[in-house]
Amino acid sequence: MTPLQRPKQWEGKNALTDAEVAELQKFAAQIVENDGDAQFGDGFILAVLNRIANPKSYDPGTGNYNQFWVVERDWHDRRTSLITDPPDGKLPRDDARGAEAARRGDRASQGARVRGSRSVPARASAA
Repeated sequence: MTPLQRPKQWEGKNALTDAEVAELQKFAAQIVENDGDAQFGDGFILAVLNRIANPKSYDPGTGNYNQFWVVERDWHDRRTSLITDPPDGKLPRDDARGAEAARRGDRASQGARVRGSRSVPARASAA
C-alpha cells in the first residue's frame, strides 16, 4: 500500500500511526466491497486518501477488471512513500541533470546530422 511518491495529504510525514492505518483500512474496505473497477499501484491509496468510494479505471488493452482480481493489500509498511531520499518523498526534479540530459540529446542529434540522414548514434571506439 505504500505509494512510490508521497501524496500531498502526507507532506512532511514519514510514517503513519497504527490509528491512521486503521482508518485508511476502513475506507479501503468500502472500495473493495463495492467490487468496482480494480485499482492498481498508487491509484488505490490515492482513492482512499481522496475518499473516492467507487473509483473508476480503464485498461484499453484488456478492458476493465473488478476488485475481485486484485490480491489483498499489505498494510504492514507504515512509510508514506517508497522514496525516502530526498526527504520530501518525491522523485527529484534536478534541473541541472535535466539540462545536461538535454545537452547530451542535442549533441547526439547533431552527431547524427553530421554522419548523414540516419539518426543512429555513433559507436564508441575501442581504445
